Amino acid sequence: MPTNLVALISGLLTPDLVGRIATHLGIDRRLAEKALSGGVPALLASLLASVGKPGGEERLADAVAQQQSGTLTGLANALGGSGTAITEGGTNTLASLLGGSTLSVLTSAIEGYAGTRGASTKGLLGILAPLVLGGIHQLQRATGSSAAEVLSSQRDNIVRAMPASLADTLKSSGLLPGSVSTPPTHAARGNETSPLAWLLPALLALVALAIAWQLLSRRRPRSPRRPKMQSRLLRPRCRRAPRRRSRAFAASKLVMQTWAQRRRRHLTGSSARSRL
Repeated sequence: MPTNLVALISGLLTPDLVGRIATHLGIDRRLAEKALSGGVPALLASLLASVGKPGGEERLADAVAQQQSGTLTGLANALGGSGTAITEGGTNTLASLLGGSTLSVLTSAIEGYAGTRGASTKGLLGILAPLVLGGIHQLQRATGSSAAEVLSSQRDNIVRAMPASLADTLKSSGLLPGSVSTPPTHAARGNETSPLAWLLPALLALVALAIAWQLLSRRRPRSPRRPKMQSRLLRPRCRRAPRRRSRAFAASKLVMQTWAQRRRRHLTGSSARSRL
């Protein structure tokens, strides 16, 4: 016998039984499968919350003690007929254990999760009631514990089997007790970061900044260098352009040259005469 209460009850929901339940409730088989998969842990969580209320443990023990060993066979036979007695009996049992208001909240939560509507959801919970109580009874006999102790020991299994969206609905409605922690959703898991989670983004940012700095430094235009100022002592002196001589100075020079030539001729003639 499995020690997981959710797995034990889910094992009782055979494909044949699921088909009979869908036919009895007049709903699609896929809706019935989804409602049953979420209804089992939701109903167990609600029963666990009711145990903490005054008289809740005694009411649960009495309801479990009334379950017979052939619950599955009796349920299958009942669904083969009208099934009204077992549906109404299960609904009345849940109303006694949970209370009318709590049962209404649980019914609305299952409807929002599975998409079932109206009396079919309440009838589905009524069918689940003897299966859930029968599973608690089997595990109680196997372990020798009380019904409340069996539920308390199955807390983690109930939490793991609870769909995240259904758990959020029950928690917001106040039906899910604070002692039963809901499984973390994908968004909550994504927000849980380790202390070193910032290291990789920081390193990538530093590498990107280094690459950008190198690219900008290569593309930056270099300013032209200014020639060094040479000292006045090292500068080459510029030659002054010769001044233009005036016409009068040129004429006087020509006159002087002519006079000098005549003087030389005169002296040359005088020396020749003296020799003769």
